[in-house]
Amino acid sequence: MQMSSNNKYFDEVSAFNVLGNLMNNPSLLDEKDKYNFMVEDFYGQFYGIIFAAINNLFADGSNSITVLDIENYLSARPGLYNVYTKNRHAKIFIDVKNRLKKQLFCEKIWWNEK
Repeated sequence: MQMSSNNKYFDEVSAFNVLGNLMNNPSLLDEKDKYNFMVEDFYGQFYGIIFAAINNLFADGSNSITVLDIENYLSARPGLYNVYTKNRHAKIFIDVKNRLKKQLFCEKIWWNEK
């Protein structure tokens, strides 16, 4: 599976920003009036898998989610873990997660000022 998308409406940087912010602040998933995310919002299997992992880890009580948390969660699901490891984007998530702060997460990032 290639990371680059043939979908002209897909923005990989925005996807990483949203996922990184959800890792730092998974409680944003409770803000349904602002951010009503679903797996289908993330184009491509890789991004959907990461979102589902974050969502499920938060539902299980995690207040902050690390790359290791996601990898441990996915390792118990071999098919999903295989997709994740083929993409080798753990380093990118670590970089994104470390850079992002909640104040960067706003409607402008996700909704591109609709």
